Amino acid sequence: MKWFVFVLMATTTAFLLTPGSAQSVGGVDDSLVMYLPLDEENGKKVEDFSEFQHDAEIRGGGKIVPDGAHGNCVQLNGTDGIVYVADHDAFEGEQATIEIWFKTESQSNFPLMWKERGATGGDWWVRIEPGSNRIRCLFRDAGDGTLIVFTDSPYNDNAWHHMAATVGKNTARIYIDGELGGKSAEAKGNFGEMKSTESVTLGSRFADAPDTFGDGFLDEARVWSRVLSEEEIQANMALGKDDFLAVSVKGKLATTWGDMKDTF
Repeated sequence: MKWFVFVLMATTTAFLLTPGSAQSVGGVDDSLVMYLPLDEENGKKVEDFSEFQHDAEIRGGGKIVPDGAHGNCVQLNGTDGIVYVADHDAFEGEQATIEIWFKTESQSNFPLMWKERGATGGDWWVRIEPGSNRIRCLFRDAGDGTLIVFTDSPYNDNAWHHMAATVGKNTARIYIDGELGGKSAEAKGNFGEMKSTESVTLGSRFADAPDTFGDGFLDEARVWSRVLSEEEIQANMALGKDDFLAVSVKGKLATTWGDMKDTF
């Protein structure tokens, strides 16, 4: 039986570490429902490295440029540039974590990530609001239960910053560069399931008829179906695509091996 387990583990390891397999269904954390490294060399197609492999593309005046937070990034022109991600059931649920790197010096509102409410309800979005000296994040469930959190600064200082926002267990939080974003960075209240069937956009409010566009740079966009801890968020900040996927595979292998030992 031990030899059977060894052969099975070796086969699983080979699959997970096969080039390409660690970047799709085989290797990544099951709770990662979208991962756009934005490391493309050119073109408008954007690859999603979660197991769901969402259809994503750059639209309008957006383009891939070097010198991102990790590798390349997307530059948006503030007039019609967005990154569009088609809707998927994976975005629904009672918990979520949204992560993205950004750099801007714009004095106008900049939607970082946006999933509109639609007919079924349950949206989330995060936006830089220089006029109010803050970054604001909203989570709303299908029953209109709403949690809103703020930072104490818009962080539009033309430097790279990491934003993460979480919701779950009736609590929402927003983090900047791995730390809670200020005195209004946590909110509590009854919160249920988010069920929006609208698309996700980076750099604009709304997907099909965007009316506010960000002027700046975005990188390493991730959406999770669970609440990440502060320690996990801090660890993710240090990882670009290759290192992040390698860590995901390592964690997946450890879980798989543990499951096998428990079974046999």
